[in-house]
Amino acid sequence: MAQGSFSATINAWVAETKERKTVVFQNSAERMLEEVTRPGPSVANPGASGGGNMPIDTGFLAASLQVVIGLGEAVLVANPVSNSDGKKVFQYDASATSLVINSANFGDTITATFAAEYAIVMEARYAFVRLAAQQWQQIVQLEAAKAEGAVRSRE
Repeated sequence: MAQGSFSATINAWVAETKERKTVVFQNSAERMLEEVTRPGPSVANPGASGGGNMPIDTGFLAASLQVVIGLGEAVLVANPVSNSDGKKVFQYDASATSLVINSANFGDTITATFAAEYAIVMEARYAFVRLAAQQWQQIVQLEAAKAEGAVRSRE
């Protein structure tokens, strides 16, 4: 094997490895926020069966989630719609957070915050962030296994 082709092979392998790390990082961050915003039972919605811990009444808390990279500026994207009762409800739009996360590079800091003033009180009561954070290692392991499976399927 010629020296140039060996270097090219190593460089390609390094680039693919960096790309996989970034994909695992981005997908793990998205999965984490999915878990944070997964609906769960609450006083306002005791019958919720989403399997999560996020209390849902109008949906504003979840919809107030803002994601930034580094010290970027957060933008609130919660838009109300009225339901059949005339009550304003909000929908969490994961595509907005996904756009931000997918522009992050491995090693960047991704910060997620809630614009809802009562978020800290709801977190203290329902632990939707803390319980999701406890799953971080499993989320990363799952995403790494998916990336490894994708590489193996190409071989």
